[in-house]
Amino acid sequence: MAYGGDHDRRAFAITINWVFTCISLCTVTLRFASRRLLEGSRLEIDDGMIVFAMLVVLARTIWLSVNVSMGFGRHLTDLLKEDPANALRLSPSSYGLTVLSLWTFVIPKIPVVALLTRLFVISTKRLGRILWTMLAVLIVWNSIMTVIAFAKCDPVRKNWQPALPGTCLNPKIYLYMGYFSGAYSAFLDFVYAIYPMVKVWQLQMEQSRKTLIVLSFSLGIPAGIVSIVKITTIASLLEAGDPTFATVPLEVWNVVESSALIIAANVPMTKPIMSLAFSRLKRFTSYISSFASRDSQGGSKLSTLPSNPSGSGSKRMSALRQGWQRQDSREDFLLEDTRLTSVVTK
Repeated sequence: MAYGGDHDRRAFAITINWVFTCISLCTVTLRFASRRLLEGSRLEIDDGMIVFAMLVVLARTIWLSVNVSMGFGRHLTDLLKEDPANALRLSPSSYGLTVLSLWTFVIPKIPVVALLTRLFVISTKRLGRILWTMLAVLIVWNSIMTVIAFAKCDPVRKNWQPALPGTCLNPKIYLYMGYFSGAYSAFLDFVYAIYPMVKVWQLQMEQSRKTLIVLSFSLGIPAGIVSIVKITTIASLLEAGDPTFATVPLEVWNVVESSALIIAANVPMTKPIMSLAFSRLKRFTSYISSFASRDSQGGSKLSTLPSNPSGSGSKRMSALRQGWQRQDSREDFLLEDTRLTSVVTK
């Protein structure tokens, strides 16, 4: 895969990063629009954490955009020939971006775990502790990687200026740590996706509705797949001689994975606004079909169209809100009247 070309990857890098960042931002907006539909619905800890995760991803994308404007995505040798001073400024910035990217696939997992523990771990806290402990291992590991990223060379500037005199740790040590981080991250993505799918499948509810909910939680699986693919690009960390070009694939997969995690955390929470949108769409298509049918029969008066059995839009909205408000505060509106406590947590 060329990742945008063999000489200039700037357009590819910035396009992919902004497209996925905007998609993530849209799902966050839909999540809070759904909360707004639920009058009196209080914000939960996972709502705050998803905002924090989105801000981190957005900050990283802005940082990458600044780097691209300085030449990130082109070969370092070409940049040194054109403007050595600019290339020297870009090198530490690109290195810092790579270090920040260690957290763009960790922080979005926090709201995912917060959501899972709020929805499913009700009768016991044991599973909640397990889920948080598994994530804590990744947080500690990446914290160590962050420290080593700057401490592995003496002086520190030698990390992004390899020609400087000094000493560095064997670069393969950091590479193998990156492999473990990526593999363990993929493992967590699969666990956090499969766990709620199994729990929902145990609930007593209509099969079609159960399938829809399971599918909404399964969106975490693509994040795990992306993490596995990303592992193949970690070797670019060894490309000390061309960091502005060689690390583009890693940065691309970082934003894809982080966006997939944010989307997976948001989609299950957007049911209210999705239900409203589909209800309006269904009414509109029904109106058009009815109008077309009468027009083909000679053009009956529009006033003879049958009334919508669900009532007016305002009444429908009121009914939906009342239905959601009647739920237990410990349930999520995603599962509506089905009690999560019916799932036996072992």
